[in-house]
Amino acid sequence: MKLRNFIARVMTQRIPFWLVLVVMVALMFVATPANAANAETSISGGGDFFNGDEDIQVNIDLDHKAELKNGWQYVIEADFYTSYADSTKRQQSLYTNFKLNRDINEKIYILAVFQTDADKFRDYSLRTVAGVGYGYKLFKNEKWKISTESSVAYLRAMDTEAILRTSIWVSYKPTKNLTFTNKILHENSEEYYLRVENELSYAINERFSIGLANEYTQDYEDESIFMFNFKVTL
Repeated sequence: MKLRNFIARVMTQRIPFWLVLVVMVALMFVATPANAANAETSISGGGDFFNGDEDIQVNIDLDHKAELKNGWQYVIEADFYTSYADSTKRQQSLYTNFKLNRDINEKIYILAVFQTDADKFRDYSLRTVAGVGYGYKLFKNEKWKISTESSVAYLRAMDTEAILRTSIWVSYKPTKNLTFTNKILHENSEEYYLRVENELSYAINERFSIGLANEYTQDYEDESIFMFNFKVTL
């Protein structure tokens, strides 16, 4: 009981977010050497063609991942979205995610994550999360990959608070060229936050693929963006 009360007091303290950020960035730089192996970078772009009340909608995504020689792996993700109606900007958002992880065994891995969600039309423009946790690889074969992650993090939005984050990632590859992926992220913050990404892609060759993607976000409002994408792997 004493240990539980101590943890509760620590988790409710208003630790300066800049201090958490400095520690997280320092850990990432210490664990990330300059020489990464098996690096892969992809750039995709597309438009939303189902929301008829908006004239122009553009989405650009950047994904980069690499396996490091010291056993660590990292993933960098950036998603930019903007839309105009009658020459007036209606939406503009930028989502970034940096994750660093290392396998403990064949099933379990530890991770550190730093995430930002900037929305020009939200009451507060920037939502930032930094946390640590673990992941579990639930299932893997030639067609399926399923994993889940849990982490404790500090969130800075309207206020600063400690939160729990849970996510699940599913990839299904029924054929050599066709892949379906689903990513779900939930945070139990004071303001409800849910992000769901679905993508169906078809590889024309090793470098180029086309597909359909949908990004659904629920926080201060519900937003669903459906797009036709072109993806290039560098």
